[in-house]
Amino acid sequence: MKEFTLTNLKFPACAEIDGDKIHISGGHIEETGAFSGVRGVEIDCSGLTALPSLVDNHVHFREPGAEEKEDFASGSAAAAHGGVGMVLEVQNSLPLLTTPELVRAKREIVSRKSCVDVVFYASAVKETLPHMDEMAAQTAGFKLFMAPSHADEGYDNEEAMRPFFSHCARLGSLLIVHAEDGRLIGRQAEGLDPNDPADFSSIRSPAAEIHAVECAISVARDCGTRLHIFHVTTAGAVDLIADARGEGIDVTASTCPHYLFFTDADTARYGSRLKVFPSIKAEHDRKRLFDALREGIIEIVSTDHAPHKPEEKKLPFGKSPAGISSVDLLLPLMTTLVARGEISLDDVVALCAANPARIHRLVDKGAIKRGWPADIALIDLEKCWTVQEEDFLSRANVSPYVGTELQGRVAATLSRGRPVFVDKAGRLADVFVKE
Repeated sequence: MKEFTLTNLKFPACAEIDGDKIHISGGHIEETGAFSGVRGVEIDCSGLTALPSLVDNHVHFREPGAEEKEDFASGSAAAAHGGVGMVLEVQNSLPLLTTPELVRAKREIVSRKSCVDVVFYASAVKETLPHMDEMAAQTAGFKLFMAPSHADEGYDNEEAMRPFFSHCARLGSLLIVHAEDGRLIGRQAEGLDPNDPADFSSIRSPAAEIHAVECAISVARDCGTRLHIFHVTTAGAVDLIADARGEGIDVTASTCPHYLFFTDADTARYGSRLKVFPSIKAEHDRKRLFDALREGIIEIVSTDHAPHKPEEKKLPFGKSPAGISSVDLLLPLMTTLVARGEISLDDVVALCAANPARIHRLVDKGAIKRGWPADIALIDLEKCWTVQEEDFLSRANVSPYVGTELQGRVAATLSRGRPVFVDKAGRLADVFVKE
């Protein structure tokens, strides 16, 4: 379908569209609003709201190296299901993304298998240092783990991290950190039971994150690095980020839905399904995260989609790998927070589309604008539904959200005007099936 007009749409206020139509031709948005007539095929979208497709700035799709858990075909299908049109992907299965050749090989896989746009982060490990100049132009930045995580050994002191910070500052590249202090985690594990989910947030404690964030900000201040802190979980880290930005340090931050929906008390109840690095913290931390979203201290919500085999996530807590599957659900999770009165629909667009596009300097992403690619998520904001394992398009369907009632269901996701997800039970199924 090369030319069509979506009619009877609703828009968030931030879209500033006066009318109810979008005309799409050749994969681009030709016109929006109250223009007269219908061009091409008319698609009645009564009851649906149009948002820019989301930009998830933190996923793991495991290919190459562990594609039996998630490859780019299943991962991108899951992303489209969640209203996501672009992902920024971290390779945390071997081989890590350390050379330009590995980037090119990965890009070739994506070109064959992904239905959404994909940008990579390079791995900030010592093997990458000689290649950083060339890789800066091929990636969205460099991802550094400050604590051991899966295939990465972690960097837990300022001197070990400094070469990456200084290189990124010189190149103008974004440095992204997983901020936990591995040495502190090791000390805090003494006397606690790593097999007991009730002890998990005391082992991977608020102090481990706060100390690591303080360290990363200190090095960024010295080097002049653009710094982004992934999956912030604690009130103390929020305060450090706010103070740093007040000093003029170029630091941005993101958090994840699971830190907004759950607390450490839930980890004790849900067990392995809520085992994730960093751990989920206390209720006062959760409340402070919402404050940080409203205040603009945390500017992005992304999934940290970390797929594992169902049989792995069903193991006892101490043996189960860390990670939560949620890219299938990003937009419905966010609209559920809207329905609960925690955030607004305009906040969803900012946190999950406009801000990640701005911070990562993505071209023509994060908004519905004339002349831009038709990257659009269509959602029924009134639709309530209960998540089941069979709803997941990801191979990882053991999730803490199974059994949760969400408000808002994605009807379709368009990438350059092409439907990459259509709800088979929704009102648009017949329209796009006939394409």
